[in-house]
Amino acid sequence: IQYGDTKIDFSAPWNRYDMIEEIETRGEFSIPRPFDSDQCNQFLQERCRDLGILSNDGTYTTARLIDRLCGYFIEDKIQNPAFIINHPVIMSPLAKNHYDD
Repeated sequence: IQYGDTKIDFSAPWNRYDMIEEIETRGEFSIPRPFDSDQCNQFLQERCRDLGILSNDGTYTTARLIDRLCGYFIEDKIQNPAFIINHPVIMSPLAKNHYDD
């Protein structure tokens, strides 16, 4: 399908992007674990500040910061349909722990 100047391919299989792995790969950094630590939150705030995507509303929860990085490194770069998988539990009360965690 042509959408403006962009051709979108809906054919299967759709790409799958592991959220944290993809952020770390594209950002060329490693996010400290555990995600609920102060060290992790401070690190994410610094990365978002460096990229100019730190929210102006003063909301600096780890979940919000990871979401901003996902938007910057993954969502804004996806052209064709895709799945963003393995959201950290800290991002959603409905998420389950990944079997690797």
